[in-house]
Amino acid sequence: MAVGFIERLIMGWRNLELKLVSYLYSSLGQHFLGENFEVFYKILLVTWLVFFIVTAGRIVWLRGKTGRGKIDGEKVTKLLGLGLMAVIVSYGVSQIVQILIPLPRPFVVLKVKPLISHEADASFPSDHAVVVFALQTWLSMSFRGEVCFDKVLWLLSWILGVLVVVLRVVAGIHYLVDVAAGAVLGTFVTMLICGVLFGGVLQDKIDNTAL
Repeated sequence: MAVGFIERLIMGWRNLELKLVSYLYSSLGQHFLGENFEVFYKILLVTWLVFFIVTAGRIVWLRGKTGRGKIDGEKVTKLLGLGLMAVIVSYGVSQIVQILIPLPRPFVVLKVKPLISHEADASFPSDHAVVVFALQTWLSMSFRGEVCFDKVLWLLSWILGVLVVVLRVVAGIHYLVDVAAGAVLGTFVTMLICGVLFGGVLQDKIDNTAL
């Protein structure tokens, strides 16, 4: 009964969004990029992955450094394990929600071709938003550096990550509420795992003097 109520509530909100999603799809997606939209999106996705991996690698290296300049393998393993756990749990919860609340995607309702190739499966919440925000939240909770270079990488990683999930709305694959729910889910689960359950792993300060 509760699931049915939540489904009706979300559907009502999505119906209000439908005109906005249709406008974004036609005015931004088709007008500016058209058939090149998917290529542009894939380039953006790869760019975000590169920035994320570089930033994560930099932070894990700084956190794993010992006083003698060596790498503490156990500390690095725990840190990476937290990130992996956050993604797996967040994604798992997302899949359960999609089974319980199988809501159609915008391109199915609008009867248009999505600008990014995709199956007509459940869209709430957005898996991409879940994963992106889980990873970026883990990155933020791990980040304690004061080096300007690290801050720039961290900020660019966030900006690109947000663009990745927002463009899925423009492509007609998701509603804004799908993306928002995925972002909240990924952020909440990661904060729960990294901040409450295993917060001790992130308590030590990193060596931000490393180049």
